[in-house]
Amino acid sequence: MDKHLNNHLDAHKAADAKISGASSGLVGAAASALASKSTDLQAKSLHITNELTHFRNALDQCGYAFSTTDEESKIRIFNTRAHGGS
Repeated sequence: MDKHLNNHLDAHKAADAKISGASSGLVGAAASALASKSTDLQAKSLHITNELTHFRNALDQCGYAFSTTDEESKIRIFNTRAHGGS
């Protein structure tokens, strides 16, 4: 998850730089439209960042819980299908 988060943050920074570069030459309605779209994209990017951080933390917590449980419980965790059926 850290790799996905880092890739996302790197892409976000690169996109911000491109948008900043493009917006410096714009005026009027074009500048306003780009600023509005940029704000929308930043909100979506922040949401993705928050979700990736949440899932990273949740998976870390699950991994820790799994590593500290007994062997029989580990077997029950992985035994997710009913025997003898589909």
